[in-house]
Amino acid sequence: MKLDDRIAAVKTNPASLRIYMDKLPLKRRGNLFSTNCPFHKDDTPSFKISESDGVWLWRCYGRCHESGNVIQFLSRFEHIDIMEALEKAEQFLGNSWESKKKLVESTFQKVGPKAEQFLAYTMKQWENAETNLAKNKAAQEWLLTERGITNKTARELHFGYRQNVGKLSGAEAADIADKGWIATPCIVNGKVASIKYRSIVRKAFCKQGGMAKGDYTPLFNSDNIDPLEPVFVVESEFDAAVMHQAGFTTVSIQSASTPPTAANRDLLMLASCRFLAGDTDDAGREAMEKLWAELGAATFLLRWPDGCKDATDAFNACNRDIKAFKELVNKLCLEARANPSPNIYSLADSLAAGNIGNLADHPLRLRFPWSNVDNMAIVLPGSVMTTFALTGSGKTAWLMNVTVNAARKHDEVVINYSGELSPEEFNTMVAAYLLKKHRNHLTPEDGKRAAELLKNTRYYVGYNSNVTHINDVLDVIEGAIQRYGGTVAVLDHLHFFTPNEVDEIKAQAAAMQRIKNIARKYKVKFIVVGQPRKADQKSKGRMLHLTDAKGSEAFSSTADAAFILHRDTAQVIDPAKPPLDVFEPTTYVKLVKGRSKGDGAALSVLHFHGELASFSEVTNIPESPVETMEEPMQVSL
Repeated sequence: MKLDDRIAAVKTNPASLRIYMDKLPLKRRGNLFSTNCPFHKDDTPSFKISESDGVWLWRCYGRCHESGNVIQFLSRFEHIDIMEALEKAEQFLGNSWESKKKLVESTFQKVGPKAEQFLAYTMKQWENAETNLAKNKAAQEWLLTERGITNKTARELHFGYRQNVGKLSGAEAADIADKGWIATPCIVNGKVASIKYRSIVRKAFCKQGGMAKGDYTPLFNSDNIDPLEPVFVVESEFDAAVMHQAGFTTVSIQSASTPPTAANRDLLMLASCRFLAGDTDDAGREAMEKLWAELGAATFLLRWPDGCKDATDAFNACNRDIKAFKELVNKLCLEARANPSPNIYSLADSLAAGNIGNLADHPLRLRFPWSNVDNMAIVLPGSVMTTFALTGSGKTAWLMNVTVNAARKHDEVVINYSGELSPEEFNTMVAAYLLKKHRNHLTPEDGKRAAELLKNTRYYVGYNSNVTHINDVLDVIEGAIQRYGGTVAVLDHLHFFTPNEVDEIKAQAAAMQRIKNIARKYKVKFIVVGQPRKADQKSKGRMLHLTDAKGSEAFSSTADAAFILHRDTAQVIDPAKPPLDVFEPTTYVKLVKGRSKGDGAALSVLHFHGELASFSEVTNIPESPVETMEEPMQVSL
């Protein structure tokens, strides 16, 4: 990179403010930061830092009258030359969230509509809803009695009220649609971007239609995030209000099942540090632990006291005494800081909390679109699943079916990195699958139709022909998991990225160990595609075994679940009508390893519709190859 480009990259990096914060005790007033000038004796805060055209600049309004950018500040502050200051700034920012963001966004593209238009209200338009709340005694009483939220707090957070939500209530709450609803707005850049309603009659929620959702889902109260203050993350607007009432900057995610979007994560990373204070139920605990690992440095997990599900419960346990609640939260923050690792837990506490049960019913397990395959293995968060088959047998299409279905039907956030398939090729395959239309006869209009079917899903495809080493690939996949909150990651395929390594076998083993660590750290289901070794003459045509995987045995031994796909070579029955595919459409799916085995058989049969890039379930199962049962399935206990 040219010197001018390096300097520009540092100057325009939003995280450059952190360099000032690392060196000086800044105080904030609006968008201006100030402190005593470090370059002369100064009894008043004459040193100011402000943003101009995306660059954080400093200026002394006292005796020295100096000014400059962050590189010049480092040079002056540490008595080093400009080049050394540039290198130090690059090193500081190299591990920053912003640098990872640029790497990920240059590699991954989202599958689905490119841009969406959403309804939003100005704060002037929202005033009527706030006025309605100010006039409605029943709503105010509900907030105070049920949640301990005062009128003052409700005004500060722009809570509103709506008597009748009409059809927004849905069938289950239709009987109370006109009985009064508290409105909690998400305000982004001075506009109401989304609205959630909560009934004051019973526990029922609904949202205003046409407003921001999917990748544009906002955080509640995010406009109050302060770079000099910690931010607390909870799961309810009312919990956020209780925390705000006690003086803590707090935002709320939409729910435990909805990971914060990339834009939300950028906002969270602006704060000096993050305390994740979600609900203590299973869903809340898993969501916060996953986010804990993803956000990394200066992020802590706050655990509410026994018997308290959330911030509101803890507030009630303090008899709604603001001072006592504030002392409790500060104490819990100290405990959180003392426990920086997300990978240690108490066995006794975990069992006592009821963290045991039928794994087949686990809400976050990977679900397959075919019942016979879905019953074969239970792939849980933190697991590695491997699959391999002969080249051209459809394994990429098979995994595309699995992951697109997971994103559409089960709200999985998918990170799919391909070594060989360009985004255009992958898009064609997805469109054929979604529209059930021949992949060679698609039109640009079909692409738009397929994109609409993926609306509000979060599926990201990565491809970079310049990345040829496995560790570089895993760097960008890990960054994408952190940035987008991935719950399913796919590497297609491992053996494509290891031939350039000095020792290919060792590189594969190290990569599989790192993949395992990534899966556990971020609680993702990590799927690794591989290739088989070249078959000898005697073994050609038979179903593959686990030991047939190419290269390092770690490809198999590291996996929690391993699948093999097999399709027989197509038979030429009539030379005048040669087969359209190299392989027969009947596809045998064999589970050859499973740490958590399902209740179904270890062998299933699907039918591959190659022109549609789709697999369908077969009910009349044909006779399986003799070789299928030669090797027993490995079940780890």
